[in-house]
Amino acid sequence: MKKNKKKTELELPLFIRKILTDFNQKLIDLSNFLQEKTDMYSLGKKKFFLMLFCFIVASECSILIFCSVGNNERFYYTVSPIKVRSLLKHTTTYPRLSDQELKQIQDFKFYLDTLSMKDRDSLFTIRPHLSDSIEMVEAIYQKQIKK
Repeated sequence: MKKNKKKTELELPLFIRKILTDFNQKLIDLSNFLQEKTDMYSLGKKKFFLMLFCFIVASECSILIFCSVGNNERFYYTVSPIKVRSLLKHTTTYPRLSDQELKQIQDFKFYLDTLSMKDRDSLFTIRPHLSDSIEMVEAIYQKQIKK
């Protein structure tokens, strides 16, 4: 009995493959041209260009570090948060909790406090955000009481 093998590779349309193949060939041609040009340079000239490149990169990095550490407002680099406008007005609705459900949650929290360290660690290893969830449910109940 033969199993049908599904193709896991995504096949690109023919015109995109042709564009990418042509672009790759042009990059290879450019690389070969530049390699032929640099093969004619002497060892001293190659070392000079390498040192020049390293100097330019190091100076740019040091300028960036100096400007970001200093208090010069003209060269001050900051990270600004991305602001996104919400398209829909979304209001969060929380479930209504009864006093009995809160009592059960508090009893469970008390039970967690009475566990040995070994049992508590094994439980929190399996459910790492359990205590956060309990705190969140209690906060929801507190908001519910205020209303």
